[in-house]
Amino acid sequence: MPRLILAYLVLAYNFESAAFAQQDSLPPPPSFGELVVRMIPMLVMVFFVFYFLVLKPQQAKLKAQEDMVNSLKKGDKLLTSGGIIGRVAGIYEDYILVEVSNGVKIKVIKSKIEKKIEKKLGGSSDK
Repeated sequence: MPRLILAYLVLAYNFESAAFAQQDSLPPPPSFGELVVRMIPMLVMVFFVFYFLVLKPQQAKLKAQEDMVNSLKKGDKLLTSGGIIGRVAGIYEDYILVEVSNGVKIKVIKSKIEKKIEKKLGGSSDK
């Protein structure tokens, strides 16, 4: 039994001394500046991926919605983001006056206009 303990201690000492010798031969860790320089290309790639997958399509969608709202004229049928269907009764700077029934008009903020309805909805009996 004492031989086994002695052999274990010798092996443990040799392993530790070999590990320390290996640590001395390792290169020093990179400095903060080197890490930043290495990360710049990756950050640029992440920005471009984010721009082309998120920002660019969102900008195109907003531009299309703005063009559609600007093309509305009195009498056009439209759908709001709240699900209200009506006809344009008036166009103002900040909102659009929408007639939802005979004599019933509501103000709708331009950004809440979902789409212009080109064709008649099936089964509806509105004017």
